Amino acid sequence: MAASVSCRLYQQSDYAAVVRLFTRANYGGRGSLFEVAFHYFCARSFLPSLALALPGYFFRTRTFGKIVFTLGCVGIITTVFLVSFLRWLLYRHVCNGVATDIGVIASRYHHTCSSGVGTVEAATPSGFWVAVLNAGTESEKVVGSVGLEYNSETEIGNLRRLAVDEEFRQLGIGRRLVDTLLEHAAQRGVCTVTLETSQFQPAAVAFYSRCGFEVERVILKALIPGLEFRIYHYRKVLKSVD
Repeated sequence: MAASVSCRLYQQSDYAAVVRLFTRANYGGRGSLFEVAFHYFCARSFLPSLALALPGYFFRTRTFGKIVFTLGCVGIITTVFLVSFLRWLLYRHVCNGVATDIGVIASRYHHTCSSGVGTVEAATPSGFWVAVLNAGTESEKVVGSVGLEYNSETEIGNLRRLAVDEEFRQLGIGRRLVDTLLEHAAQRGVCTVTLETSQFQPAAVAFYSRCGFEVERVILKALIPGLEFRIYHYRKVLKSVD
């Protein structure tokens, strides 16, 4: 399947497909950020709280049972609140991403595309690419995307918005998109490419390591005290800096 996929620069006609990829990767698709985070909080908070509440319920006539039951119920309610809060945060993230990033790709990533006939060379190495299945046919479908945002002050490129349709994962499409981005970056003289992901994206963590990225630092963040998650910052040096 991956052999029938080609990568090209983003065109305005790809907008709806890219928005869908971004939304499902974060919020609604199989293996999305929300789905993984939901299972994480269930394992860390909901199930232990349920394990307290059930025995406490059967012994609720005793003081100890009441305490255990109450603690379990508080944990369950807290987990429901956290999941609802996380869902709201991701919804805001998607809305903000569409408004300030996906919706303004041509200006955000500093490249201009025609209607499909050709491209205009960008002033910076930034760019945004899509993976297209059956390109040039009636069944053409955008199945992946990735962007490179270049910082001229640091001379570092930031890999962003890598997403692959869940129906076409494990077929080499993500690797093809990353390779296309890295090849472009190297040709345009970018020394280093960085990216950020989290422990809620274990497949991405393993994938970027296979692509030659190395963990530069790990930052702990917490929604509430005691429920922390890790943010991984990756770096890949494309060539030595003179």
